[in-house]
Order: sequence, then structure tokens, then C-alpha cells
Amino acid sequence: MGKYFTLHDFNFKNKYVLVRVDFNVPLSNGMVADDFKIKQTLPTLNYIISNGGIPLILSHLGKPKGVDESLRMTPVAKQLQKLTKHEVLTTNDCVGAEVEDAIQSLHHGSMLVLENVRFHEEEEKGDDQFARNLAGLADLCVLDAFGTMHREHASVVGVPQYIPTAAGLLVQKEIEVFQKIFSKPKRPFFGIMGGAKISSKMGVISKLEKKVDMILMGGALALSVYHSRGIETGKSLVEPVKRRNWENLLLPQDFVAATSPKGRAKNVRYDQIQKNMAGYDIGPEAIKSYKTLLQSAKTVLWNGTLGLVEEEKFARGTDEIARCLITLPDADVVVCGGETAYAVRKYSAKFTHVSTGGGASLEYIEKGTLPGIDALKKNYEKFQKI
Repeated sequence: MGKYFTLHDFNFKNKYVLVRVDFNVPLSNGMVADDFKIKQTLPTLNYIISNGGIPLILSHLGKPKGVDESLRMTPVAKQLQKLTKHEVLTTNDCVGAEVEDAIQSLHHGSMLVLENVRFHEEEEKGDDQFARNLAGLADLCVLDAFGTMHREHASVVGVPQYIPTAAGLLVQKEIEVFQKIFSKPKRPFFGIMGGAKISSKMGVISKLEKKVDMILMGGALALSVYHSRGIETGKSLVEPVKRRNWENLLLPQDFVAATSPKGRAKNVRYDQIQKNMAGYDIGPEAIKSYKTLLQSAKTVLWNGTLGLVEEEKFARGTDEIARCLITLPDADVVVCGGETAYAVRKYSAKFTHVSTGGGASLEYIEKGTLPGIDALKKNYEKFQKI
């Protein structure tokens, strides 16, 4: 792929640095419920500060329609303060005179968390003037929001048109990991695909088919394939699938089914799901065969949970496969997708990489690039001689 700036290309001393991060984290009772994404950006923030820069942190949070008091960045800033030794300040907006005054009062060693960028509708519209206003706050920009780099938003693709922009350490790692497993994967290479909507993953599955030795499928995706073959799937969550023939695809031999998520669980063969029941997890036979096959894996890409993990009795398939993967010797195991990452978070440190991208990782796998990555390349071409 084309070149882009990294942190090592910039002199951050005494520079204001607009750092676009993905701090779109779950909140509970006004507090951050899961700070995984925040922790992944700490190396970038610490690098900027240790090299004399002052980070101006920009993120979205949720899907507000205008200003939403429940989606302010204050809880995120408080959690960031707990995770770092540096002072973390906040503002009530992300552009404007108040923000400019706050920036001028910053000192080295402190960070400023700007208010939710999606409080401005211009962000999602990719408005050029809004991008100019954001860029005007800083000397340099760093994109470290891999989970948002599939969006053509002002802070992602607009700002890099106006100031030198580098990939943060997280984004750089995400790009390098995906490039490695698709350009030179160690074999056998297995894909694990789960989740709810097969319609959103057809492009990824088609791409994976040509790259992997086998795709192990679970979740509602597997049930949708069975449904397309005329097999009774009861009340299972399924979508129409036009395709009939699949290469390198392994489906579960059995499922854990119930009349509802709160109902009594029952193990059934894939073709014995009753009309009043739904499949909520892969069954014990499927778990056993998947684990046996994975023992030989040297590369694994996993996207999508294999069952309804919100209910403990339907989380066994996902948990057992996760525990199997962390025991593989010398295997590169990459997990992507927000729900999957959350479901296996207790094993995160033992995987090769847990991506912070949900839709972004899927789009990158399918297309080999993202709007944010393209923006980095164009920025390099524009500013490399300056």
C-alpha cells in the first residue's frame, strides 16, 4: 500500500496535536463500563506527550442528534485521568472561542478532551468548513481511531486535507496486522465467522474464502445458511441467502436451542430445530469438531460471536473456542468486531491482536483499504516535501 506518516516522522515539541481517537465506549450510570478502547490509545498519547506535544483529544460517543447531555465526554475524560499520570481537562464544545481559549491555557504534560464531535451534524456530513475549523485548532493531527476510519467524516478524512497527519500507533498496528495475515499468512489459515447478520458479512466471507483453508461458521450466520438450504430453523434469527454453493465452509452439526433466550436450553442436531424454538449457540458436537480442527491452525481470523453471549447458557461455544485459541502454539490469532472483542475480553492479552474496529475491520478485510487510510496516503503525498 502507499506510504503514510507515522509518529516517528513528526517533531511534536511544543506542538498542539489533534488526536482523533475512538473513545466510543459503553457507559453505565454515568461511568465508563469498558475502557478497552481507551487503553489501546494510551501508547500514542504517551508518545506525543513524552516528545513535547500537547494532545487535543477528539472522539465521538454514541449517536447523538445534536447536543445530548447523556453523551458528553466527561466520563471518558475521568476514566482517561485514572489511566494516566497526566492532567486531563475538558471543554463544552470541540470548536469555537471557548475551545481556543482552553487550548492556549494548556501546559506541557496535560491533555484536553474536546466535546463529542457528533454534537455537530457537520461531522457526519463531512463538512469542509467544519474540518477546517478542527484543523485550525492544532499544528499536527494524528489518526488513531481505527474503529472510525471507514467513515467519511470531517474529523477522519477532512482534517488531513489541511494539516500534516500521521497514523497513531494503534492504527499503524491494525494496518500491519491485517496486511500480514492476508499477504503472508502462516498455514493452515482458518476463519471463524459468527454474529447475527449474514447480509453485512457476505463481502468479507467471499474475500476470506479465497484466502483461508476453512471458514468455521456459527451464530445466526450458520442458521441463515441452513435456512437457505430448506432446513427448518424454527424461530431462529435468519436472513435470506441467495447463495447455495460455498467453498471451504464448515457448519455446526448441532445447536443449543430454546423457545426463547430465557427458556430451557436443549441440544439438538442442526436439522432438528423445532418450529417453536430457535438456535442460540453452537452445540457440544460442533464445539468438539471445531476445537479439533483448530489444533492445527497457524493463523486464525475471528469475527462474530458463535452464540447469544449475553445469556450465559448460550456463551459456551464462544468461550470454549476462545480458550482453545489461546493454547495454540505459535499461531497468529486476530479477533475483530466489537461484540466479539467484548465477549472474549478476559483472554485479550493472550491473543496476537484484538482489533478495535467493528465495521472498519470488516470493510478493511473486504476492500483492503478505508477512507481514513486513503486520507493518510493523500496527506503524505501533500505534505512530505514541507
